[in-house]
Amino acid sequence: MLNPSRLLPNPALCLAVFLGVEPPSEPAKQGYLGANVVDNGSGQTVFTWFFPGPLNGASLRSGAFDLQRPDVLIAVDGRPMNAAAFNAYIASRAPGTTVTIEYEPATTRGTANIPASVETTGERRTIAVTLEDKDEWTGTIGRPNTLTDPWRWPAGPPLLDPFDQANVLGEQVAAHGLREDVERLTGVFQQWIDKTTDTHMLPVVRAGFERPFQLAEIQQGLDVRRLIPRTTRAGATASLTADPVQFSRDLLEVLLGMEGVGGSFGLGGEFARPTTAVAAHLRGIVGFSRVWLDMALGKSERTEAAALQCIEFLRVPRGTFYIGGEHSKQHIEVIRRSVEVNWKPLANLLSGLTTRFPAEVVALRERPLVDPPAALAGAVEGTIIEAFESRDGWIIVGGPGPNRYDMAKVVAVYDIGGDDVYHATGLRLGTRLIIDLEGNDTYTGTPEQGPGGAIFGLSFIDDRAGNDRYEGQMLSCGAAIYGVSLLLDRAGDDTYIGTDWSMGAAVYGAGMLIDLKGNDTYKGEFLCQGVGGPRGLGALIDVEGDDDYQANGPQPSMYGTPNVYASFSQGVGFGYRNYAAGGVGMLSDLAGNDRYESGEFSQGGAYYFALGVLHDAAGDDVYVGNRYGQGFGVHQAHGILADDGGDDTYTSMTAASQGAAWDIGAGLLIDRGGNDSYTCDGLGQGGASMQGIAMLVDLGGEDRYEARGGATQGESGGDSYHYATTKAFSFSLLLDLGAAVDFYSRNRANDAVTKTGAINEQQPENSSAWGLVIDR
Repeated sequence: MLNPSRLLPNPALCLAVFLGVEPPSEPAKQGYLGANVVDNGSGQTVFTWFFPGPLNGASLRSGAFDLQRPDVLIAVDGRPMNAAAFNAYIASRAPGTTVTIEYEPATTRGTANIPASVETTGERRTIAVTLEDKDEWTGTIGRPNTLTDPWRWPAGPPLLDPFDQANVLGEQVAAHGLREDVERLTGVFQQWIDKTTDTHMLPVVRAGFERPFQLAEIQQGLDVRRLIPRTTRAGATASLTADPVQFSRDLLEVLLGMEGVGGSFGLGGEFARPTTAVAAHLRGIVGFSRVWLDMALGKSERTEAAALQCIEFLRVPRGTFYIGGEHSKQHIEVIRRSVEVNWKPLANLLSGLTTRFPAEVVALRERPLVDPPAALAGAVEGTIIEAFESRDGWIIVGGPGPNRYDMAKVVAVYDIGGDDVYHATGLRLGTRLIIDLEGNDTYTGTPEQGPGGAIFGLSFIDDRAGNDRYEGQMLSCGAAIYGVSLLLDRAGDDTYIGTDWSMGAAVYGAGMLIDLKGNDTYKGEFLCQGVGGPRGLGALIDVEGDDDYQANGPQPSMYGTPNVYASFSQGVGFGYRNYAAGGVGMLSDLAGNDRYESGEFSQGGAYYFALGVLHDAAGDDVYVGNRYGQGFGVHQAHGILADDGGDDTYTSMTAASQGAAWDIGAGLLIDRGGNDSYTCDGLGQGGASMQGIAMLVDLGGEDRYEARGGATQGESGGDSYHYATTKAFSFSLLLDLGAAVDFYSRNRANDAVTKTGAINEQQPENSSAWGLVIDR
């Protein structure tokens, strides 16, 4: 839940109106306490969240004082206050001011929900807290949006429109008297995105809140076969297969608002000249990349210490959903660095990556081979064609035999053949380029930065042939933080291995892995295989082949469930809750019979103002997942799993999957054809709770639906989170339009419409309202 103090444009004026006093002159810096309060339905102001800062917050409790959710606020500096006045008062005080807070402890503390009425112990407690500087303790949430262009919706009527009676859904919403409830629910989504700002809130994420029933159209707008850039060239994007580099730049433009910038200038500072046109071309790419990086990142620190700080920030989700603990301020600094970035020049990092080199490339095999210079002893092994030391570092043209390159000491390699090894003995900041024409190659890195990992820079790998192996841990295989990475593998049966933020993953930048051919294996652990963090695009695109995607262990379950693992992988958007809105994570597989296996939070889903998409365009596919999987949105986010055809098998365990939503989130699983099988536990197959919208849509075939728990097959769960303030119920949908005989494990009929749910008159927040099962 957000801190309203971050959303008030004039806290001093709000305070004056409430207290009837003259507002003080607003200080240059605002005070910060690190607590969120809300007004419940009983006239109480209740503590809900505690953040790092003066209170040393740890989610539901303060680490500095005996203060927990849902204790009741009585007064600040002797003045009774509601939530708005409390936030305004704190913001109006200068850092260093000590405030006195009076409160009553709740009899039941640390609750997941905010009670409509809190029973307290009656004991009045008082604490004195010295405020600190808000800027040092807050991220980008609450700051003005900078990405204001609207999302471009595909043309034509939507598949689902609950308010159009000519629509298959709208007809039944009206017929069953649900329009008012659905309007109230969609109003909650609109209210939430209207009151929530973030410097980097992506237009496509905002679009999901504005039209949560049109997730199918959002997925179509992200279909990599039909992507349309906002600044069109002849009205269409570059071809994924014919020009994958330009396609990648278009992807940045569409999703991150990074159109690039113009400019004409010389590099200067180069006196020696390479002897091959290839080396000269690489020198130009590296030099211009430095210029674009300087324009984008400015004077921000780009040292190894700063890089390690970013890496520690990336490790946070392994331990908690939240930012907290002794290193909180350092983690927040990584977020706040993003406010100073000039994002558009980052797209230019891809603009010079043409792979159409001069005709001299053909003649390289006839040139004499030489040993690496003495300066590269231990860094380059095997015979080469040329080594050139540019202003930015060594550029190598490798020979036809096996070579070994230390990419911590080399900035660019063009290798014409052989089974080569690319490794690193240290971090690689700035630009790294590898173009390898043939051979079964091996790519590795360091534990902190694997192959194809960009930090404060550009990483580009273009491997043309061979059965290759890419193996790393953190930031591997097309991954970036404050930079852009593109790993392009054009052929071969390849293996990709990474642990965290790998295989198409990014935070504050873009990480892309594009594999054009072959039967490939992807092995990840956590936040892998198409993951978008804050202002990040993470994309894994596989064009051909029968592929195997694994992300199921060893990270323990987030809920302590035995023999279950947390994954956050395979098309997932992820935000740092209360600090930074998430980005877009995409996994797109265009052909083949594929297998996807993962743990919790995976396979087309998102967490906290983010979007995740898993799209499989063809084949008989197998999906195996766990809690929060296969088309889910949780805590104000949206997720989509879309399968365009084939006889597919979906299996998920524990809860919240196969079109599931929780806490003002929306989830969609859409299967567009084939005889499919769905198996899940509770809250699935169109199951929403806590003011969510969940949809399972199957457009063809004889299908089988088995669910082993409640709130499944078009039925909703409880809504206690926000019912007191919104009076809104969730909505769940199971839509089967296959015109065939389907099997349902629950009491759902073929060729019929079933309305599900009922109002709990004594506790309406625990109702099972509402849902529809439409079978035609």
